Amino acid sequence: MTKKSQSIQRSRIIWSTQRLKKSEPTEIVPEKDLMAELQEKLQNICTRESQRTKVGHTMVKKTMYEQNGNINTEIENLKRSQKEIRSGRAR
Repeated sequence: MTKKSQSIQRSRIIWSTQRLKKSEPTEIVPEKDLMAELQEKLQNICTRESQRTKVGHTMVKKTMYEQNGNINTEIENLKRSQKEIRSGRAR
């Protein structure tokens, strides 16, 4: 026998034994338990999403604060340069 024929024969034996096995009956779960499990999953999803949005919100606040600070320093620099230009012209 070649390796290929041996592997085919093994797969046939495995397939036939798997086919002969009887499937186990499924467990009957009360609807209340299913609803409680679903509610718990939804709660976990909601808490994860709210944590993500909180983190995103704080990051946005920080970047806005930094940008406002940068804008304010730029405005101050422009005012200073305008004053210097005006004072230079007045001389």
